[in-house]
Amino acid sequence: MKKNSGRIIGIGILAVAAIALAAVVFVLDQKDKQNVAVVRKEPETQTVVSEDGQGATDYSSITYQGERYTYRKNLKTILFLGIDKNQDEVDPDHVGTEGRSDCMILFLVNTDDNTAQMLAIPRETMVDVEIYTMNGEYFSTQNEQITLQYAYGDSEKKSCWLTKKAVSKLMDNIPIDAYLSMQLEGVADITNLIGGVTLTMQKDYTYIDPAFSEGAMVNLQGELAKKFVRTRDTTAFASNEDRMDRQSQFIKAMVPQLKMGAADVQTFLNETSDYLTTDMDVDEIKSLMNCSLNDETLTIPGERVSTGDDTPEEYYVDDDALTRMIIELCYEKVE
Repeated sequence: MKKNSGRIIGIGILAVAAIALAAVVFVLDQKDKQNVAVVRKEPETQTVVSEDGQGATDYSSITYQGERYTYRKNLKTILFLGIDKNQDEVDPDHVGTEGRSDCMILFLVNTDDNTAQMLAIPRETMVDVEIYTMNGEYFSTQNEQITLQYAYGDSEKKSCWLTKKAVSKLMDNIPIDAYLSMQLEGVADITNLIGGVTLTMQKDYTYIDPAFSEGAMVNLQGELAKKFVRTRDTTAFASNEDRMDRQSQFIKAMVPQLKMGAADVQTFLNETSDYLTTDMDVDEIKSLMNCSLNDETLTIPGERVSTGDDTPEEYYVDDDALTRMIIELCYEKVE
């Protein structure tokens, strides 16, 4: 695992802002959840020791349905986290109050042709969340929405690391090479700084803002951009799926605009340094900025269920479908 390089400078960081703007969540009901175990069908692998000394699964070679596959050498994985963190709710005397990773997108980068596939992870995905004490010691594991794993870190770096670890486990233990997170409060400032992003409304979103009628071309800046990427109808079932579509559209519209322009890097750093946490260096950020994003954004396969009027939705992974997706995206068949 790389050393965290903290806040970074580089024109490539503008693309990070594009990704970050899609990360925001307006509401998370923090209710009690059913403690239902999710059993994953893991491919046949061998156990090795990871960099941090903990047991890990050897992802480099797997067997699935009698066929042998090897991990792609030209693959780089980058996890983006959009963090909803209300400072008024942070309580240093209680665990689980450090915010939530309400948007999670895994970028699978082909380093040969510099293309990237976006893979969205629903925030409601049910996984084994590791719970830690106030002293930072592991306490227990509980089946919860993956968005809550971030809350149990004692720093932004630790929270990102815990979420990165949870995503790796969800993805059949493939390595997550890097992460980048952005705080909610940075959205308006960043869009104002870069002049906004122009896109066409694919559906009627006038319930969010009167300007968001279907077919309308809108330049999204400041609070308007925040509305577009964060708002959802919390009274409607599966409303997060519609919001994920808007976030994906926003990213794909913004990245090309950034490639065509230039920016005062130092000014940008001064304006955004409080909002970003990453373990990537300048070259990695630039490389991400120059990637061509695939047209389609994939989503972890599964089923969304409602457990009742007073409890949040839960998303259960289709184990076999996810394993097939991971093999298709990350592995090559051994002939």
